[in-house]
Amino acid sequence: MGLGDSAIINQLPAKIESSKCLLVGLRSWDEGMQERQHKLGIKGVSPAELYENNTYDVVGFTVAELMPGIAIKLKNLLKEIPLLND
Repeated sequence: MGLGDSAIINQLPAKIESSKCLLVGLRSWDEGMQERQHKLGIKGVSPAELYENNTYDVVGFTVAELMPGIAIKLKNLLKEIPLLND
């Protein structure tokens, strides 16, 4: 979506409009997450809603499924953060 640290954002190949995002399968939303989700206009469905309503076309994408090159770049960026390397 293009939000966050510009050093990391600039390493990513593309941005996705929040209107094209769907949070799927989260079991709990804390208050801060709910506020950001509402502010950004991101829809969300619980595991139960997804199970009961099979009309969603879901393409799986998680942080664990990043392209290897991007994962390596992110790992290298994180190594430069002193707090994480103590």
